[in-house]
Amino acid sequence: MTDADLRTRLSGCTRFQQLLHVDRCPSTQDLAAEQPGGSCVVWADEQRAGRGRQGRTWWGSPGDDVEVTVRVEPVAIERPERVAAAVPIAILAALETCVARPLRFKWPNDVLADGRKLCGILIDWSGPAQGRYLIGVGVNVNRSHFPAELRDKATSLAMLTGRPLDREEVVFRLAASIDAAFDVLAVAPGSRGDRAGSYARLLRARADWFGRSVRVERAGGAPLLGEASGLDLEAVELDTRDGPVRLPLAAIAAITRSGERG
Repeated sequence: MTDADLRTRLSGCTRFQQLLHVDRCPSTQDLAAEQPGGSCVVWADEQRAGRGRQGRTWWGSPGDDVEVTVRVEPVAIERPERVAAAVPIAILAALETCVARPLRFKWPNDVLADGRKLCGILIDWSGPAQGRYLIGVGVNVNRSHFPAELRDKATSLAMLTGRPLDREEVVFRLAASIDAAFDVLAVAPGSRGDRAGSYARLLRARADWFGRSVRVERAGGAPLLGEASGLDLEAVELDTRDGPVRLPLAAIAAITRSGERG
C-alpha cells in the first residue's frame, strides 16, 4: 500500500483527513501536536527522540517498525477517564487482526505476546470538555533481531507471523481501531447505543491478572495486594485483607500478578 492509498482509505472511513509520513523526526508525538487543523495521522520511518511513558525512550528500527501518533481533535467524551483503558484495548484488537491470535495487555501501556513486548502506547490529553488526544503508538513490525538486552523481552509482528507485513496496512488498522474507539466513547454511558461494554469485556479477557492475586502500584500511594475481582474501563475492584477497594485506573501505575516482576 502506498501513502496515497493509505490517505484515501483513512479519509474514506475515518475522521482522519490528514496524513503525514516523514523519513525521520525527533518525535511523532511532537510533530502531530504541531500540525494545523483537526484530527490527523503522523508517522515516521525513524524517530530520533521517541518517548514512552514516564519519560522513557522508545527505540524503533528505522524502516522496519511503525512509529505513529494519531491525533483526535476535537472530541467530546462524557467520561474521559475511560480513554486510558479503551484506547489501548482498541490498539490491541487491531494488532490481533495482524497476527490472528490473542495478545496480552499489560497495564497501563504495553501489548505483549508470549510475555514479550510488541507495542508501547503513550496517551497525551489537553483541553476542556472538547479536548485533544495524542495517541502515540510504537509497534515492532518487521524487525527480526533485537539487541542482546532485549532478545528475551521483545518480539515483532513478523516474528509472530513468520512473514513481513505491510507497514501502511498496520497504520491503517491502528488508526481505524482508534477512530472506532472514540466513536464509542463519545456515546453517553448507559444510553442507547452505548457499546463500551465490548471494550471492558476484552480488557478483562486480555489482562491476565484479572481474577488473580495482584500487586497494584499507585501513583503517590503505597502498593496494595489483593484479588482483582472486578474490572471495567474506569476502575479495578480489589479484594484486600481489609476489605474491598475500588481503585480508579487512572491513578494506577502498574498492576502485576503477585510474585511476577513488573
